[in-house]
Amino acid sequence: LTGGGALLRGLDIEIRDHTGLPVSVADDPLSCVAIGCGRVLEHPRWMKGILDSAL
Repeated sequence: LTGGGALLRGLDIEIRDHTGLPVSVADDPLSCVAIGCGRVLEHPRWMKGILDSAL
């Protein structure tokens, strides 16, 4: 999990228990969001199809 929601205590366990999927929390979930946004801005072709469909 990344972002602010990842900081909610026990959210990873709830998601795992309800979905049966493995869930892990990033070491620094808030920075992951900022780093990911920066990478999209640096390499827009990586996300072009997704960004175009969202508009």
